[in-house]
Amino acid sequence: NLSAASLIELRAVKKYERSCCFRNPAGEFITFLKSPNQLVPGGIEFAEDVYGQLQKLDELSLELISGEARSLELPDECGISFEAAAKAEDKWRLARDDFKNILDFLIAGRNWKKLLGLGGGLTPSGDDFLVGYIAAKKMEGMEIPFKLDLSGTTPLSAHFLRHALNGRFSDQICAFIREGDLSILSFGGSSGAATALGVLKCLAEN
Repeated sequence: NLSAASLIELRAVKKYERSCCFRNPAGEFITFLKSPNQLVPGGIEFAEDVYGQLQKLDELSLELISGEARSLELPDECGISFEAAAKAEDKWRLARDDFKNILDFLIAGRNWKKLLGLGGGLTPSGDDFLVGYIAAKKMEGMEIPFKLDLSGTTPLSAHFLRHALNGRFSDQICAFIREGDLSILSFGGSSGAATALGVLKCLAEN
């Protein structure tokens, strides 16, 4: 869903070894990824040498010339095995998050709206859970049973939630739902596990 206008006057927000988050004047996030990597909404994957050059910059504009666009739409049906689900739940059980006890309490009580913004980092674990929950709802063609005020969380997390509400998700979320691909569990400290748990809790609920 990238456009030429969204790639003008980008400013660095956060840089990591394999990904860099930039933001344009409209407040949209553009994520540069070092190949190979999962593709995220608003993401562009670069070869290692090009990524190394971009990683050094704090401001830039890009022009769309060529490249292969990939769909981030959900599969039509779920293929998560019992074993994959158990491993994902185990990963969350061992996750380190200062808010984990509160998160578990809210999840057990299905207080989904109170999860917004809860947790540390650029994408709090509560938001990651919500992205996974929304993904499973969207896959089954069901209405999201709550409204979210995205001003109540971090800008980057709001970016991913906004895309989720519009039916766009990362490669790893789609692969986890489609075939139980557990590469999602390696994403972030607890982000992948929280997202996978959101998918599983929604599927169980449905």
